[in-house]
Amino acid sequence: MKFFDWLKGMDLVVSDDHKGLVNAIEAHFQGATWQWYQTHFIRNILDACPKSLQGKAARASAVDFRRAGHKDGQAVVAE
Repeated sequence: MKFFDWLKGMDLVVSDDHKGLVNAIEAHFQGATWQWYQTHFIRNILDACPKSLQGKAARASAVDFRRAGHKDGQAVVAE
């Protein structure tokens, strides 16, 4: 299909974690990296937290996602 030609050669696909969608991405964008939406990821973390810890978890997650790159992320893990 000519309409989808611009999608060829995609390196990164960002979506939610719907199993069918992830399977389709793997099948049709072979070699591309798949990444979960940060928003959905945070929502899932907060849903798993007790209500009393959700504010703290949200603030901690927001700080981690603002890291500049891989080295900053490694520093957070090392803390």
